[in-house]
Amino acid sequence: MARREPLNREKVLDAALALADEEGLDGLSMRRLAKVLGVEAMSLYNHVSNKADLLDGIAERVFAQVELPDPELPWQEQIRSAALSMYRAFRRHPVVPLALVTDRSNPTSVPAMSRVDALVGALYAGGFDESPR
Repeated sequence: MARREPLNREKVLDAALALADEEGLDGLSMRRLAKVLGVEAMSLYNHVSNKADLLDGIAERVFAQVELPDPELPWQEQIRSAALSMYRAFRRHPVVPLALVTDRSNPTSVPAMSRVDALVGALYAGGFDESPR
């Protein structure tokens, strides 16, 4: 009998993202994910705290695919570059923007926040600010 490799957070998140891409957010459950991985659902909790942590983790993995814009470019090009890269990443994994806009996911990791920060920084460089006009 072949021995199964031990689980880790990365394997759990990879499988969760693949399952969510295939089945949608409603098709992603801890039980279904465990079945895909060939383990009991309770063993997943050694790697993720709960479903919200799972969704944040898959969102962080997709945000990490977004290329940071070159800070030497003019601000308009930085925004274009960041927006196109986000579009491409989210298009490959449409469950992630759905999780974000429905407040099922709120990733706050460095990979996720650095992409948003780069986009906001380019807007500030272009003269946009927080004050309403």
